[in-house]
Amino acid sequence: GPLRHSGVGFGDDLPQDILREAWRQCERADLCLVLGSSVTVTPASEMPAWVASRWRGTAGRGLVIVNLQPTPCDGKAELRINGLVDDVLERVEALLTGRG
Repeated sequence: GPLRHSGVGFGDDLPQDILREAWRQCERADLCLVLGSSVTVTPASEMPAWVASRWRGTAGRGLVIVNLQPTPCDGKAELRINGLVDDVLERVEALLTGRG
């Protein structure tokens, strides 16, 4: 489906029910994509590191980061792409749809 913005502004707390569901989904996730985030705002910033540690050393699973600046999770990522999210995702789409 279409991508939607689901960000939380600085100083805003995540509702507890949403936070519990996010952790539940982390427990089920094979892969966490961090797209254009500094990965510094807790508690959400703890989730990518948790998924990465869970799957460390397992091919095709873990953490992928696309960002222009370094993040605290870069060393835990299976793949780190330095670039603009739009550019990277357009390239991924082209490859997936056979236009790349």
